[in-house]
Amino acid sequence: MALSCLSGIIALVLLVAIADSAHGLCSLGGSWRSEHGTLMTMRLGVNGTITGTYQSSSKAPTSVLIGYQQQGDNPTFGVTVKNSAAPTITMLAGQCYTKPDGEPTLRTTWILREPVGNLTEDWKSSRFGTASFSMNDNVNGEAAGQWTGGQSQIHRTPKPAEGKVRS
Repeated sequence: MALSCLSGIIALVLLVAIADSAHGLCSLGGSWRSEHGTLMTMRLGVNGTITGTYQSSSKAPTSVLIGYQQQGDNPTFGVTVKNSAAPTITMLAGQCYTKPDGEPTLRTTWILREPVGNLTEDWKSSRFGTASFSMNDNVNGEAAGQWTGGQSQIHRTPKPAEGKVRS
């Protein structure tokens, strides 16, 4: 009796572990497309390193990205993109999730910094927002599925009152 109870418990634990691994793990490696058409490809290295490419639209040149991920079922990550077409830097921080239908998704917050002529123009140097990415099964173009989340948000740092410079 005790042996059959123990084998039943072991079977239940294995079943839960298999179900969790099938639905809870999200891997950052691969090709991702945002709701705006941005294509981001990430390769995972040792110690959580990320390398890859970033293309903001189909006509934009491809830029290099580097970053890190924290390990886990729904890993957090951060990447920096050095724009190859303009003197800007974009940083994205986000997390990978697995939706109830089993599809992975990335939710990110980004900040883009562009150079300005002087300190009084600093207020207009940064834009920030949010974006969601879906796994892109077709490396030549269209995303595998339509993005179904909320709207992406884009913000610009507000201009300071006349005569005041932020420190």
